[in-house]
Amino acid sequence: MNVLPRLILSTALLISSNTQAQDTSNWSDKTICRLANSSGTQAYVDETVRRNLDCVASSSGTSTPSLTDPLNELSLPSDWQLSMYPAVFDQERRLISAATIGQSTDHFWRPLAKGCYDLMSNWQKSLMWYAKNQEAAERSSAVTADSASYRLVHVDTCLDYYAQLPGMLGATPDELQSLILGWSKTNPFKLPSTNDRYYQSKFYQTVSVLSVLSAYYAVYYDEFDYTTNERQQVDSFLSDWMLKLKVRSRPEGGRKVCHKGNIQNHVRLLRNHKTDHNTCGSLVWKEMIGQLLLGLRLGNEKLFKAGVATTQWQLNFFDKTGIFTTWASKGASSMQYTGDLPTFLGLLTEIYASIGYDFMQHKIPNGLTIKQVMDRQVDIHQDHMVLADYALVGGAYKGVDADEFREWDSLTALHLAGTNMKTMVREMARYVDQYRPDLQHLRDRSYRPSDMNAQSIQILGSFHAIEPYKMYLGSTETQMVREDLIPPRPKRFDFKTKKSLIAAFKSLVPEVHHYDILYGNSKAMMASGHDGRYKVEWFFLNKDGTTPLRATDMLEIEGGRITFTPSGASIPTIAQRNGLNFKLSLGQLITAKGLVSSVKGSSPESINIHVNLNNLAGYGVSESGKIAYIWQLTKLEN
Repeated sequence: MNVLPRLILSTALLISSNTQAQDTSNWSDKTICRLANSSGTQAYVDETVRRNLDCVASSSGTSTPSLTDPLNELSLPSDWQLSMYPAVFDQERRLISAATIGQSTDHFWRPLAKGCYDLMSNWQKSLMWYAKNQEAAERSSAVTADSASYRLVHVDTCLDYYAQLPGMLGATPDELQSLILGWSKTNPFKLPSTNDRYYQSKFYQTVSVLSVLSAYYAVYYDEFDYTTNERQQVDSFLSDWMLKLKVRSRPEGGRKVCHKGNIQNHVRLLRNHKTDHNTCGSLVWKEMIGQLLLGLRLGNEKLFKAGVATTQWQLNFFDKTGIFTTWASKGASSMQYTGDLPTFLGLLTEIYASIGYDFMQHKIPNGLTIKQVMDRQVDIHQDHMVLADYALVGGAYKGVDADEFREWDSLTALHLAGTNMKTMVREMARYVDQYRPDLQHLRDRSYRPSDMNAQSIQILGSFHAIEPYKMYLGSTETQMVREDLIPPRPKRFDFKTKKSLIAAFKSLVPEVHHYDILYGNSKAMMASGHDGRYKVEWFFLNKDGTTPLRATDMLEIEGGRITFTPSGASIPTIAQRNGLNFKLSLGQLITAKGLVSSVKGSSPESINIHVNLNNLAGYGVSESGKIAYIWQLTKLEN
């Protein structure tokens, strides 16, 4: 038998094995790049990352962009600005603050700013807790999770809170300024080894926090009140990290980077857990936005070009119909993830528009334009089953079986995904204005609840701290600044008598005028039609004027009959809310009587609640005046 070929092969393998075991620290950059490209061996890839080399070929995750790609010709302008009309940008922020939280700022959001500062400033300890408890924490973010679990505080939800806090409070909170400055001094972040037992948790949260907050810092740069030295320190800290992350070349040990060039192979390898989905998934989108915005803000050409390269890499994973396959392959959660794509597409559109490039006409590697990709997102939002070929093949994700995806109607799928058609239209506003007049009727600036379950528009979170809609308006509309659009901040009251308490109510909600109803055209009023389902929110009125949310229930009116269904919360107790007696007068005036408490364990008192369905607001005061609630109703879509 001829053994020579076997001998040659064995010798080659032995030499290769010995080479990998050697210390590569003294090898030239050229040699490391050549070996990383030719073998794809993780040790060589890791060495290119350690040296900050941008030379790894597509087999290891960092593709060399085509010289014909117009994105390669883009450069930093000398006078870059995010918005030509910053007052418009700020107005949108204030509208969100005023309309989405009502009067609960002090009750809920300010304590979070402080509590999350304590947790996030102790980064490594908090990250380790999250890594060890990730399974339980992930269940709180699953597509079917109870919304109450959203309030669990850990490194992921605190990033979500810090992304939303500036909008809710109307300005960058002092705690966030102190947090980023403190990080720049202590640099508590480190990238875990790819073989770390908790690699996925540690890497994901580290990249998320640095990327999302870098993007926020870039946009609201002037709100960070730093000295010159502090500013330089923070700028350097964030830009260094945004160059160092290199998400697409850091797969978890035992896995490879996402496979570009063949979508079928890419999806198959994802499902078989052969590739690390983070190398072409959520983390790459976050990193991309952080790199582009921070590079533009700081005038850092290298960082901006890194963001361009990240953009080019991520565009490889759309199929020929415009579906982003990495997210579409997440089983029952595929719509939950895909629902964030309009925001990222909108952000890229606005970022590139700020330097004069029409990203919607940009062609991705499979030949589609971004405009066509946006067309597909409309299709998906209208019918989630567009994703079925990818979603239904996968197994359970975060404990939710893929078969549940098939059982939902499209409205339910959107609601569980935390999005809706109005949100999609908002996030791709430039696209809608230029190409989709059929969607214009969905343009909504009310920020009021907008889906079948009265879900409020929530854009900012742990995926992105910047909204493209504000960027779009701030760059295109000069006449939108109107102070009368901005609801006033809540007043603080000092009431000591029942009379002053009721006066406070009347300043917060329109008074129920019995005589106006009686002397009006009652038949016309009744015919206006108040039948339907309503969300009922109980706000307790404190003496300092704050109104914390206490409970959220459901109320249904059909043919003059009221069905009231309490759910969750403990104050007032469910038994007390079940004991309320309702009456509907003239088709639009609701009265409710019963015994309710204001503090857990306190004695209940008799309360009379009055609600006018014309303004969807009302109030209730106990006989003693010690217990006072505001009722806010939201009519749900059928």
